[in-house]
This record gives sequence, structure tokens and C-alpha cells, in this order.
Amino acid sequence: MKRFGLIVLIILKVFAGKAQESECYNSLYKANKSYYEGDMNGVINLITPCLKNGSYNRNEKAQAYRLLALTYSVINELEKADSNTKKLLETDHSYQKFQDPSDEKEFTRLVNSYEILPKLWIGGKAGFNFAFTTQVKNYAVANTRSLYPIQTNYNAGFLAEYYFQKKLSLGINILHSTLSYQHQLDDVAGWKQTFSEDLNYWSIPLYIKYSWIKRRTEPYCQLGMDLSFLKSTNSNIQAVDNTNGTTTITTVETSSRRNKTYAGILTGLGISYKVGGVSLFGESRFILGLNSIVDADRRYDDIGFILEKQYVDDDFKLSNFQVLAGFRFPIMSQVRKTIK
Repeated sequence: MKRFGLIVLIILKVFAGKAQESECYNSLYKANKSYYEGDMNGVINLITPCLKNGSYNRNEKAQAYRLLALTYSVINELEKADSNTKKLLETDHSYQKFQDPSDEKEFTRLVNSYEILPKLWIGGKAGFNFAFTTQVKNYAVANTRSLYPIQTNYNAGFLAEYYFQKKLSLGINILHSTLSYQHQLDDVAGWKQTFSEDLNYWSIPLYIKYSWIKRRTEPYCQLGMDLSFLKSTNSNIQAVDNTNGTTTITTVETSSRRNKTYAGILTGLGISYKVGGVSLFGESRFILGLNSIVDADRRYDDIGFILEKQYVDDDFKLSNFQVLAGFRFPIMSQVRKTIK
């Protein structure tokens, strides 16, 4: 008997829900008709229950809030008009830009008394880096001229930025970054040596971003930290006989002799340009390396390679200058009152 009663209750609820959906199906059409006929109570009675029971989709909600705001504005209940205007803009961020020309002046004033601030942005970026090597301590076996020329590689990945003030945001990136360096030695036992290495990192820059001007074109600066985690390395040493030009290239395994984390101080400048709902940007960054790339405790682990090639890793830091381009778009916005 209890089971039968439960089944009847479920059936009644289903039918009640269907009846509500049916009542709300034409409610916006009927409410618009009531509004133009001057029946403001009819508008409120038709729309309010359907908003409460969630019968409307997003577009219908926006239409409903607009109609309620207009209605409350006409009957001079300005607090309720203001509340529904805010709900309209929270539902449809584009309404402020594309207002209905038939809107009443008071309602238009209410719409324009708010500003819509994008709070959370996501996007992607990619570009090139130029790595600079700073030698901390020389461990070269031979007393010869040593050079670390600038090397180029790439960065690519994702970004997220959260605005906690109108012009200030906290940003984080997740990038695949490859930093390269090259160590050239003129004469090691009669051979010119060139040691080349690519270090592949997952980089996580965390920074504060300040935008000078909040317009379509937006210049900005960044300050923060970059923390990178080593994935892998690709290394080789090329030796050229200074007498007869004979060349040998030997692949070297170096990842076990590298520090697994790399930290740096980040500074940057950029400019963005809004196109519709998307912001396109270009930026340049300088990351000052803080710690040595080489694990000092494991410098001499590959003694066979050291004896054969007479090459020992120096202590050095890698800094890099980056040129990046990308895009971002908001996924969360705040509707804020600006004019009372």
C-alpha cells in the first residue's frame, strides 16, 4: 500500500511539473501583451512563478528580467526595478551594449548605471625565448677562452587571470618551456668543443598584473615569480680537431646532473586589444634566473665522460627574455553599480 501511495505521489508531481511547464510556455508572450496593455500586475503574476521554478532557459530569463525591470520602473518601484536590471545584466552581459531601442528612459538609465567587469579570464599564449647564461663558477679542465652565446627556443601553454580590482589582477600560466644554452671552448687538448643542451620544463609563472588604461587598447605590466620543473634534457658535445678539422658529435645524458627546479624573478610589459569578447595581446618578459642549473652534488657522476672529453659542467644560471603573443576571454564577470 505504501509503495502504491509513493507511485501515485510521483505521478502527481510529474503531472504538476508538466502543468507548470505548459503554463510557462507562453508566459513571456502573454506578459509582453499585458505590459503593452498596461496590466502591470498581470506581467508580474505571469513571470515571477516561472522564474522561481526554473522553467526559463538563459535567453528567456534575460527577457523576463528585462520585462520585470520595465514593469517595476513604470509603477515606480525603483528598488525592484534596479534589482531586476542587475539580474538581467548578470544573465546577459551583452545587453548593455545592444539595448532595445524601445526601452523606457528610466530603465535605460538603470541599465547604464551598472558596469560589467570581467573577473576571470582564461586563454593561451606562445612565443620565443632568448636564453642568457651567467657563469657562477668555472670548472673547465683547460685554461682556454670560454663563451656562452645567446640561444633561442620556445614557450607555449595556457593562462588564467583573476581581477581582484579593476586594474589589478593575479595571473598564473602553465607553459611548456624549452631553454637552451651552448658552451664553447676554443682549445681542449687540441680540440674545439661545443657543448649544447636543451632543458625542457613545465613552467608556472605567478604574477601581479597592472593595467594602466581599461579601454579597448590596454597597456600593462607584470611582476612576479617563475617556478619551473625539469621534464627532460637533450644534450650533445661537438669536438672539432684544431689541426685537421675532424669532427665528432657525442650524445650526453645530463638530466640526472641537473637541478629539478628552476626559479626566477619575472618582469614584463605588454599590450592587449579587445576584439568582440576576446582580448588579443603581445608581451615581452624578462626572467632573471636565481639558482644554478647544475646539481653541484652530482657534477662528477659521469666520470667516464669527463675523462674522455675533458669537460666538466660549470656552475651557471639561465635567465631568459621572452616574446609572446596570445588570446584570452572572460568566463566570469561581476555586475557592479557605478551610479546611484
